Formats: sequence, C-alpha cells, structure tokens
Amino acid sequence: MRTQKKAKKVIVFINERMATLQQAYIEKGIDIKIAVDMINLGLRKEYDTAVLVSTDSDFVPLITYLQSINIKVQVAAFQDDSHSCFDLKNHSKSFINLHHIIPSVLRKQKSRPKDDSF
Repeated sequence: MRTQKKAKKVIVFINERMATLQQAYIEKGIDIKIAVDMINLGLRKEYDTAVLVSTDSDFVPLITYLQSINIKVQVAAFQDDSHSCFDLKNHSKSFINLHHIIPSVLRKQKSRPKDDSF
C-alpha cells in the first residue's frame, strides 16, 4: 500500500514596477495588496510556499513575518547589484534568478510547434 504525500501548494505574487511617476501611487497600492494577500492566504494555510517576484526591499519585514509563522518565501527577480535585491535575497528561503530561467523558457517556447487551434 502506497502512502500519499500531501501536495505542496505554491503561490506566486508579482510586484510589477510602474514605469511613470504618474502611476507611482498605484505601485504602493499593489505592494500593500500583495502583503495583505500573502498574510491572509498564509494564515488560512492556502499555500505552503510563496514566490515573491520583486526586488523591493520593503517586503523584507513581510518575508520575516511569514517565515516566523513557518511559511516558506522564495524571491524571484532579475538579479542586480542593488541593495534592495541583496536584502530580499538574504532574507528569503531561496532566490530564483530570472536571468537564468527566462532565456530557457523562451527557447522551449520557440522549439514547440505552433498550435493554431485557438
């Protein structure tokens, strides 16, 4: 008889940077919404691991809190040498460097035959 392991639930939160100053206020709202969602969903055990796509070091206290309640947080970003990216990388459970992943994904998409059924 096989024993079944409980499937891990992973959720991805993306902090998309806004390009213009006029839209900067929207970004702050997005940051807060991401934080609220990560906490609420985490407290309800909706996920086991969060993947935060961001380089914003304002998320460090959130990561620290989530880890204190036993929720794993991984950070995914295009790694740069900024202090913000360094802070997130050091506080997360692991760091996913998108510079290594995105080219691989794009190559795989190009090699797939096109599906014209849509």
